[in-house]
Amino acid sequence: MTGNVKIVKAELNDAEEMAKLESLCFDLDNTDIDEMYMIEWKISIGMQNTYKAVLDGTIIGGSVSFPTAKKTWYMDSLFVHPDHQKRGIGRRLRKTAIENAWLRPIITLVNVKKPHLLKFYKSMGFQIREEIDNYFDNGESHYVMALD
Repeated sequence: MTGNVKIVKAELNDAEEMAKLESLCFDLDNTDIDEMYMIEWKISIGMQNTYKAVLDGTIIGGSVSFPTAKKTWYMDSLFVHPDHQKRGIGRRLRKTAIENAWLRPIITLVNVKKPHLLKFYKSMGFQIREEIDNYFDNGESHYVMALD
């Protein structure tokens, strides 16, 4: 099944579909997809290392990463439609982003309450650098993970 999935660079006209899919995957309220959110997505696709997973012409996943002012590479959003999770698509998206990142280290944040994500990133060679308490307004803590 994942053999038919193609991982390719996202295009500007993918912004709305990718924003809606990310919203679905992170259980966000679709009303949050306003004009500013769409501008952010278009900038993300136009200027950054943004990839999409496509199956039969439909976007089923995405990966966003970008260089930072601190001369590191930041792995931001990774999402795969719930119907297509646990099939290696997220791994393929991240692997493509890693292969195309031109800075090291590559940094990502992982919620400490999500051990499956910790395991996922460790399996890709990331190591915990530090834990940040109360990272979000809801008080959740995150690991800063890095791939050198």
